[in-house]
Amino acid sequence: MNKTDPTTTTNSSRSPRFSILALLGLIAVCALFVALFAMIGERTKWKAQTATLREELRQLREANQLLDVVDPSKIYVCAVFTPFDRMKQCRVHLPEGSDYRLKYDWQDLPPDRDPTNKYHPVAGIKLPPGTYTIAQTFQFTPSRDQSQWQICITASKHGFGGRMTHGFPVNAPSWLNAYQVGNNELELSPSSEGEKPQTFSIRTTAPMLNTPQSEFDSDEEVTLVTYEAYDPSSPDQASGGLLPQKVFRLWIEQEPQQP
Repeated sequence: MNKTDPTTTTNSSRSPRFSILALLGLIAVCALFVALFAMIGERTKWKAQTATLREELRQLREANQLLDVVDPSKIYVCAVFTPFDRMKQCRVHLPEGSDYRLKYDWQDLPPDRDPTNKYHPVAGIKLPPGTYTIAQTFQFTPSRDQSQWQICITASKHGFGGRMTHGFPVNAPSWLNAYQVGNNELELSPSSEGEKPQTFSIRTTAPMLNTPQSEFDSDEEVTLVTYEAYDPSSPDQASGGLLPQKVFRLWIEQEPQQP
C-alpha cells in the first residue's frame, strides 16, 4: 500500500505560494523604481522652472531698480536712476544684528584754500536694519545770507524717515561755486593774485553706481558715492599735486557693538 510522503506534499503546496509572493515583490520593486525615476524627472523639471522664475524675478527687480537680497546677512547696494545732475540715489539693505550710521564729509579744493572753512562731520543718521532708499543732493539757496549751497541727505523706508541738511559757507566749497566754461568743465577762480584759474571736472565713483547691485560684508564701511575733481585734459594722471582730489564722500558704517 502506497503512502504519501508528507515532506513532498508540504513542499509542493508551498512552491506556488512562494512564486506568487516573489512576483508581487518584483512588481512592487519595479513600481518603486518607476515612481522614483518619475519623481527625479519631475524634480529636475521643477528645478529648471524654479531657476527660470528666479531669473525672471531678478530681471524684474533689476528693471525696477530693486535689490535682490541673496544673503540676508550681507549689505546690498544698488543705484537708482535720477534725472538731476546734482542728486544721487540708491537702495541699501542693512542686515539684522546691529545698527548702522549714514555719514558724509567734504573738503575744499585745494583742501587748504581757506583755513576758515574747516568742516567737521556731523553725527549722521542712525539706521536700524532694513531696506532704505537714500538720496543725496546739492541745493542752491541764494536767498540765504549765510549759506548759498546746502547738502541734503535723506534715508527712508516704511515706518522710518531720516534727514540731515548742512549749509556750506558762502565761499565754500569752491568746487560748487566754480564757473562752467565747457562741457563738464569748470573753472576755479585763483585764491591769490598772480595765479591762473584752475580748470577741472567732477566725476562720481562708488559701488552704488554699479549695475545691478553690489554686495558687502555686514561690518564693511560702504562708500555710497564719492565726488572727485580731476583734470579733464589728463583724467588718469595727477596735475601739479592738486588733481585728482576727492571733494565729497557719503558712506555707511556699522555702529560699535555695545559692551
